[in-house]
Amino acid sequence: MTAQELFDLTVGVMGMTPTNAQTLSEIYLPNLNTILADTFKLENNNRLYNDLAILTTIPTVSNLNDVLTYQDNVIRNVVMWGVARQLALADDDVKSSSYAFQYTQGYNNESKTINSDITDYYSVGE
Repeated sequence: MTAQELFDLTVGVMGMTPTNAQTLSEIYLPNLNTILADTFKLENNNRLYNDLAILTTIPTVSNLNDVLTYQDNVIRNVVMWGVARQLALADDDVKSSSYAFQYTQGYNNESKTINSDITDYYSVGE
């Protein structure tokens, strides 16, 4: 998914079209980079859970044609709502709170538990 495609999805859930969201496009990329940084650990945790290579650095985007390297489920269920929250902060506290709730729910839903073996050091030598 490209940054432009995510922008179109995000303004869509905000009830806007890309045309009437033109003012938001000016602040979109910096806010997207903020949310990418915020969800970096979640993305890598999901990559470990799915046996994928982890990212070594936080990705950033500099133009709308850049491809987002995060998994699609993290982009759609978490990053999109985080960006919507950021974009709505200046204009609408109620919408921003709603998007923040969706972001938190998505973050929690996408968080995966990775099981590992536990070594019992206390019973050694019994």
